[in-house]
Amino acid sequence: MRNRAIFTLIVLLATLKQIAFSQQFHVRTITTEDGLSHGYVSSLFQDSRGYIWIGTIYGLNRYDGYQCKSYTPNQLDAWALHTAIITAMAEDQNGMLWIGTDNGLALFNPYSEKFVPLANLNSKAPTGFIRDLLVDGNNNIWCTNLEGGTTNICAIQNNAKLFTYSSQETAPKPALEITSLNLPETFGHSLRLFFQTQKFGSTPNSVGFHIFTACMNYQFSQQHWV
Repeated sequence: MRNRAIFTLIVLLATLKQIAFSQQFHVRTITTEDGLSHGYVSSLFQDSRGYIWIGTIYGLNRYDGYQCKSYTPNQLDAWALHTAIITAMAEDQNGMLWIGTDNGLALFNPYSEKFVPLANLNSKAPTGFIRDLLVDGNNNIWCTNLEGGTTNICAIQNNAKLFTYSSQETAPKPALEITSLNLPETFGHSLRLFFQTQKFGSTPNSVGFHIFTACMNYQFSQQHWV
């Protein structure tokens, strides 16, 4: 029985080895010759439709498996990207892309291909360098940003009217509720966030740090709970 078990194990390992060697991996390098706006890539993201979004230090790129389409800064176009460096990306439940930059947060409608700087909708919008960008189960947006040596956590209540506003030039600006929390400077540049959704009371969709547990990990493996 023991010899039979050993023989079975050998056959299984040989089969797995054969499968591993039979697999072919194709690696393709994407460069500026393929349409990439810059050779220095600062962030990567794959959306729900399968597109690969490549953030660089000079604009955003969409890769469909064959070619790149670039979105570079253009201060003369109100609906264009206004900041060069892309730092983070996330997709909400409406298919909209939230783009973190070194100068604040922008919303991008991939269907109309329009960018909306969040500062144009609310003066409390996060500014400075956007580090982490997440969408929670209630479709709200969370981010951390660094500005002037201060680290902040921002929560943005998502609004379905954002899609309409970024699709139609005559649509009114939607109102956004933004909550922010300043953190001590000791958190520094190593702050990272992840969220565990918790529902309290009868209004689980309201924005506020009281309905989420935010665990912030930084150097020396210390943890702080907000």
